[in-house]
Parts: sequence; structure tokens; C-alpha cells
Amino acid sequence: MFIRQKFFLHNIIWNTIESLIYHTLLLAYQITLFKVTTYTMYGAIGTIFAGIYFLSLIANIGLDASLAPFFHLWSESKHTFKTFIGYNVLPNYILLSGIFFTLFYAKKIIYPLLRSTECNETTLLYLVIALIVSESIKKTVKNILQITAKVKVTALVEIGTIISYTTIVFCLYTIGYPINGYLIFIPMLLTSTLSLLCLLYALYSWYQTLDTGHATTNNAITNHRIIKSRLYTYFNEIGHAIFSNNFLVPFFAFCFGLPAAGSFKITSTIARSMTVILHKIFGASSNVFLANTKKSTVSIKRRYFTDITHGFYQLLYGIIIFFIINYHILLTQKGFIQGINPIIAFLYFIIIFIENFAIIHEKLLINEEKSHYLCFINVASFICIAGIILITGNTSSFITLFSITLIRIVSLLAISGVTFYWWRIVPIVRMKIPYLVASTLFALFFFFITQFI
Repeated sequence: MFIRQKFFLHNIIWNTIESLIYHTLLLAYQITLFKVTTYTMYGAIGTIFAGIYFLSLIANIGLDASLAPFFHLWSESKHTFKTFIGYNVLPNYILLSGIFFTLFYAKKIIYPLLRSTECNETTLLYLVIALIVSESIKKTVKNILQITAKVKVTALVEIGTIISYTTIVFCLYTIGYPINGYLIFIPMLLTSTLSLLCLLYALYSWYQTLDTGHATTNNAITNHRIIKSRLYTYFNEIGHAIFSNNFLVPFFAFCFGLPAAGSFKITSTIARSMTVILHKIFGASSNVFLANTKKSTVSIKRRYFTDITHGFYQLLYGIIIFFIINYHILLTQKGFIQGINPIIAFLYFIIIFIENFAIIHEKLLINEEKSHYLCFINVASFICIAGIILITGNTSSFITLFSITLIRIVSLLAISGVTFYWWRIVPIVRMKIPYLVASTLFALFFFFITQFI
């Protein structure tokens, strides 16, 4: 028990270090980029970024989320690891090829977007394709390393990547290079490739520590379980992705224009920066922890789940208090980000933020191979949102966002209901008085300090 707690603490420490540095720099980079470019240019860049990560998710086919439940199988030996990887990455490569063909086939739709970055469309399209490949492989390798307790390695690589990328971009901009697609995406491809090579080396080093024996489990049964898990997880991720900025930014770009997409991008960046640190700390760490406690008793799982979610919720409540008190400062004409409708920005924030309340519930269901419940809930949500879009079209961004918000809240309640049904898990949702007082004081301190800036 002590070893598991120490292992979990180690993951939290390094995920915290990575998240604080990485997302602080990323937020500063995004806000600076938003201020020195037009809404249209920023919207185009944000849409391309979102498209890269959304297509990477599509091509993954649920592989990354299915790694943790089968950790005890694919880490048995070198043979089982090679078999697992070879068997599972082939569908990804096939789908990636189909995505690339589709991108070239849909030039008439994509080229106007790429042209908005003031670059040659074909050259930028090749850069985008290369980034999709690099980021797809990198994400999978990073997930494997995190599950195998190499969190320190992945943290250092990610920190080095964001420092290198932002330094290159702003140094070139400072010496007079104009902001366009080349300035943004060529350094990104360079740093992404270098970080991928570092992660691959770390993965190879871990691989060399595995036994040389063969599998001790039935391959046919294992492959069936993996396929089932991947399919359920995949549809769950697709349904889940429609609430993310990687889907909503391109959606707003094509329905309401690039300026609207730019507004959503910067707002979602602020919202995610306030929560993604917690997401990385508790989401990634709980995923590793649950993967290593899969065979524990229900009472032990329930106790650790309750402890993790209780601490997580306290921090989420603190962020809510901070945003309620300071959102006018952050998102109005007097604030740091100008020109955004506060009501629309508030809905943006709600959509991006509330997903955090389901993070650990989802990790538990996936690790316990019950992702079919998530699949059903998120596919149902997707169908509802598709219906709303068909009905409202591009007539009102407010109606669309409000409908998406309500659907997301209902889906979160459904996910909580499933975890209660199987494990009688009732999260402790009350906020402790010390957290309430500390959060309020910090939010008020920020509010009064900004009055003098």
C-alpha cells in the first residue's frame, strides 16, 4: 500500500512540474499571439492546430486509452510488447493513410483556410500532415512511458519542447520575421520531431529491461478483449471530442467564421489553462494508479477513488470561484483579452471546464473495461448535438453553445450514475471551509491587484 501511495505521489509531483511550466508558457504564448495578430489570422492558426490534434485522435482508434487496462499483459516480455504494438498500430497507419487522402481530396475546402495564414497552401498542407504523424506517434509513446512509470522523462521532454518552440517563434518574430503559417508550424514540426526521438529512445531503454520470454496468456482471448476495449473507447473519445476545443474551434470557423473561431480558441485556452494542470496531475496520475490497482478489492478502489476526487473537486471549486469573481477582468474590454462577448465567453468556459468533473470517473470505467457505457453516453450526446446543429444551423452561436452545455451536463450526470451503479461510489462534493476561504481571498486579491495595472 505504501509503495502504491509513493508511486502515485511521484507521478503527481512530476505531472505538476510539467503542467505548471508547460501550460504557463503556452498560455503566455497564446495571449501574445492573439494580441499581435488579427482575429482572422489567429482563428486560422487555432483552427489548424485544433484540426491536427482532432485528426490525431481520429487516427488513434482508442489505442492510447486502451494501454492502461492491458499494462499487465503487454509488459510481460519483449515478445508480448512487440506483438501488442504490431497488432494494434497497423489499423492506425491504415486510417492515417485514409485521412491524408481525404485532406488532399478536400483541397477546395481546406485551401481557403490555409491561405488565411499567408502561406503556400500545398506546402502548409504537407507540414500539417507531417505534424499529424509526429504528434500521433508521440502521444502514444508518451502514454506508454507514463504507464511504465517514466513520468519524469516525459515531463522533462515536454518542458524542453515548449521552451524550445516558444523561444524559436518569438526570437524569429523579434528579429522581424512576419507571423504566418511558416513561423508557427515549421518550428512546431522541428521541436515535435526532436521530442519524439527523445521519447522513442526512452521507450527503447525501457524495452531492453523486459524479459525475453513469451506470453503466458491466451492471445485469442486477449486480442478479442483489446479490440472490444479499443472500439468502445474510440467511440467514447469521438463523442467526448465534440465538447473539446479541437472540434469546436474548426466547427466555429466553418459555421461562424475565423474571427469567431479565434475568440473561442483564446477563451478555451484560458479555461483549459486554469484546469488542464489539474487534468494532467489527477487525470494522468489516476490513470497510472488505476492501472496498477486493477486487481485490488472494490473497497480499496472506492476509498482511493473518493480520496482522489475529493481533493480534485476542492481545486476545481477554487477555480470556479476565481473565474466568477474575475471573468469580467479576463474577458471584457477592460481585461487582458479584448473584443469577446462575455456571455459567449462564459459559455465557452462552461463547456471546456465542466468536463473535468468526469475525468476520474471515465478513467475508472476505462481501466475496468466498462468503456461501453461511456461509448453509449457520448454517442448519444453526439447525436443530440448533431440534431441541434441541423436545426439551428449557423444562425445563432448562443443557442448552439447553450444546447451543447446542457447536453454535456446531462452526460456527466449519466457517467456518475454508472460508477455509482457498479461500485456504489458517491463523490464527496462539499467544499471544505479552508479551501473556500483561501480561494475567495486569492480571487479577491487578484481582482484588486488588477485594478491598478
